[in-house]
Amino acid sequence: MENHSQNAIVNAETILQFFECPVCYNYVTAPLGQCVKGHVICLSCFDQLARCPVCRSRKSEVGASVLESIHSNILFPCKYRELGCRISTKGNDQRQHEAICEFAPLRCPLRQSNCHWEGNKHGLVEHLRSRHPEKTIFSNTQKFVFTRVLGDDLILMVVLFHTHDALFRAFWQFNKERGLMKFGVSRIDSRSDKEDDFFYSISLLDAHTEKETTKLICKCHISNQLIEDVIGSTNFVAFNYDMLRGSASEFGDIKCRIEIFKKHQPNSMVATVSGVKRRRDCDN
Repeated sequence: MENHSQNAIVNAETILQFFECPVCYNYVTAPLGQCVKGHVICLSCFDQLARCPVCRSRKSEVGASVLESIHSNILFPCKYRELGCRISTKGNDQRQHEAICEFAPLRCPLRQSNCHWEGNKHGLVEHLRSRHPEKTIFSNTQKFVFTRVLGDDLILMVVLFHTHDALFRAFWQFNKERGLMKFGVSRIDSRSDKEDDFFYSISLLDAHTEKETTKLICKCHISNQLIEDVIGSTNFVAFNYDMLRGSASEFGDIKCRIEIFKKHQPNSMVATVSGVKRRRDCDN
């Protein structure tokens, strides 16, 4: 019985070798590409090849239906296994798992500061703590003071929050020409497209008394986009300069407080302006 079990393990590993792409050496995911002699190639490599890299035969235009049926019933280790992932999934579930695998490599979210670090989620927090402490908040709330921002043409500021065992990116863009301050918070360490229940609030504070004058609450979206793409999207709130001047100092200084929290509530935003509450959809 013991020898039979060992042979079964060897046979399983042998079968997996037939589904290893000869170009990138990752296990292929469905649909499979193949040459006319049956050598399997992952589609991303297959589309870039003129001939099979194994036997130099031409590529087949016929789908590998039998191999795909076998592939869908075999357990494959995650492509990020060398980075620490111990999960194995059937062929049909490979893409879904690898898209959200917590061991998938990440780039530093502050790469606009010429940081070229890459690593997994677990190493990212330590990297931010040691290399970017001035731009990373290890708390769920923080007060900010922006000096003379209303007089400048265009200012972009980005900070990170690490809280609730998750990583968030907050940005402010002051645009004098349009008379708007854009602000948004998105979760950036999740590869899932499923929204979770994180919310953020931004409170404008009177520059002299620090009394709250305006508060907006909105749902955090998940986004791994570059900051330039986020600003061009709709996942932010905006303050016009008339509203900002009501809280600013005579020199154009702005004070605000940011908080990130978990809360179960409808996807909506509550704005409190001078004691008046307005409710509107968060995505508008």
